[in-house]
Amino acid sequence: MTENEGDKEKVTVSNTLEKIKKNYHKTKEKDAIIGEALGDEENKFPGAITYKKPASKLSKDVVVTVDSNLNVTGETTDSGKDDSGDDTSTYDIPESQYTKTGDLYYYEPDLSGFTPEATYYVTYDENGENETIYGRIDKVEKPTTGWHDYGKKIWGNVVTVTESNVTYWTWIPRYKYGIEGNKSKAYFIDLNGNCEMKVDGTDQSVDVSTYELPESFKFSDKNLKGYWMSKYEIQLSETSGIEQIRANINGQTIEVGTTNPSGLYTIYLNGTKIAEHQSLDTYYKIDKLKSNKIYDVCVYSETNNRMVGRKRKMVDSVINVDTSKFDKSSTYYVVYDKNGNESIAGRMDKISEPIGWYNYEDKIWANLVTVNENNVTYWTYIPRYQCDDTGALDGISMSDVDFIPITQTTADAGRIIPESFTFNGVQLSGFWMSKYEIQISETSGLEQIKMAPTSSEIAVTTTKPSGTYTVYVNGEKNATGVTLPYTVKNLKTDTEYDICLYSEENNRMVGARKKSTMPKNVIKVDLSGFNPDCTYYVTYDDNGENEQIGEKIKLDSKGNATNMPEKWYDYENKKWANIVTKGKDKDGNELVTYWTYIPRYEYDVEGAYNDAKISETRFIPTTQTTADSEFVIPESFTFNGQQLAGFWVSKYEVQGTID
Repeated sequence: MTENEGDKEKVTVSNTLEKIKKNYHKTKEKDAIIGEALGDEENKFPGAITYKKPASKLSKDVVVTVDSNLNVTGETTDSGKDDSGDDTSTYDIPESQYTKTGDLYYYEPDLSGFTPEATYYVTYDENGENETIYGRIDKVEKPTTGWHDYGKKIWGNVVTVTESNVTYWTWIPRYKYGIEGNKSKAYFIDLNGNCEMKVDGTDQSVDVSTYELPESFKFSDKNLKGYWMSKYEIQLSETSGIEQIRANINGQTIEVGTTNPSGLYTIYLNGTKIAEHQSLDTYYKIDKLKSNKIYDVCVYSETNNRMVGRKRKMVDSVINVDTSKFDKSSTYYVVYDKNGNESIAGRMDKISEPIGWYNYEDKIWANLVTVNENNVTYWTYIPRYQCDDTGALDGISMSDVDFIPITQTTADAGRIIPESFTFNGVQLSGFWMSKYEIQISETSGLEQIKMAPTSSEIAVTTTKPSGTYTVYVNGEKNATGVTLPYTVKNLKTDTEYDICLYSEENNRMVGARKKSTMPKNVIKVDLSGFNPDCTYYVTYDDNGENEQIGEKIKLDSKGNATNMPEKWYDYENKKWANIVTKGKDKDGNELVTYWTYIPRYEYDVEGAYNDAKISETRFIPTTQTTADSEFVIPESFTFNGQQLAGFWVSKYEVQGTID
């Protein structure tokens, strides 16, 4: 909106909506973003842009309202309780305004870029000391004192707390600076460069036209009202050694502690303070919680004046999804939203268990997909349950099912426990079941991943490419929304990579392959067997055309060529080494023979016989005498018991005279 330089006639609901939708690549997300004019004039502001689930990226809808002056406010519309039991009443996103606090005008802190469920106000006393966590920004009203008063050197502070880290932030309002006397002086200004402040008891404008504006207040050609800056190094990670929160589930209770408890703590549940001045030498118990609900627990150290961390825990005394038997390096979490839209959260050895990965009360089941060289298999976890007799026979619905603990071996009256939860005399808490027929095998005819490596890249495609794909490299997302073939670049030479491919169009994993990039400089063209007096270099342009006969080859005492033309060959780009020899037969007739050098290689048998779109052939060193899995080294590279680095073959029938 700011890009139209104040021309409000250029800003309509439809063109604003179109621009927003470009940020969403998924069709269903685009469809969930709608706009409407709220005034008398069609397509003009005042209006509203509504982000319905899942476009809002929250478990609620978000409505962004724009008035006739193009001022923006936002709020969530869902009310009541979400899956965690958290209050989801309307929350207004504070818009930064140039307002007066104490003696100064400045842009107050802008919270619109923070996730409300993970952000807390931080306040200090008038001396800038005695830190206090005032509350989560969606749970409490904005502090009236102690949060920010830049005239008293109390800066606006918040802290974001996630499962992975704790970060403190300070708000830097827009300002100009200069030298007055021998001291640096800063003045807070608005977007127009004006400065208002209280001088000698009255509000006055201060001329700051000669002062400098830091470059940090301009980002991507947009003027900023201010920005948030991280105060300290991010505090919390698995390897930081800093005190971390611990939260365990025990029945309907969450037990809260830390790795190095010391002093007193304040504990927050779903953003609301539930205990303060609490020792954690023994675990603090939060009880009487509801099963199958996710609770957000946050701990603050009063002794160290620092947030310790946050944990989200699902209280479920019955369901315990066991993933211990899966190979973490080939297993991916599969998540679904409430509309059933599938996405791959990440590989098990690369990410923590996704928040809300499963919630059986809301019919969100735990799902995994295993991907290897040969097949793709989707799995769903079936927790131990009992069902009524009628439901078992007529088709079980969720209302007919009660999830039960492993200790319950006898069904309640009128209920049965399926025999599948008893195996070899052992009671099972649940089991994994394959959702579909295994998708990929050599004979299935289904779409399969294909790859062709070079020394620093791996080209990726499939046997039946269609639509867009997400590419994972070593379990981490490399690219999304790409069409095939796609090239994974900037790889290390002679290194094995695990490439996994997900079809966004079909919502299915295609497969994974492990491929090694080629050793650098593995190809060395050998000219030692040719007579320099009658052997000439042959070169072609980058398109393989415009043949040129060059100078004669020159060999040193060891048979190494000393005058190879620049870019004579480049096998990674399908540019092969070529020469021509000229001589005479016994009758004096001139003979001409063209030769091409074949470097040592191995090829994919499957690709050779199934007419793959990418020929899976890779060049290998002489030291490699055994082919990789699924590959074959041609017998032609073994001669008289010796391994050959390559050999020359005649390109055409021996010819007559050439110019």
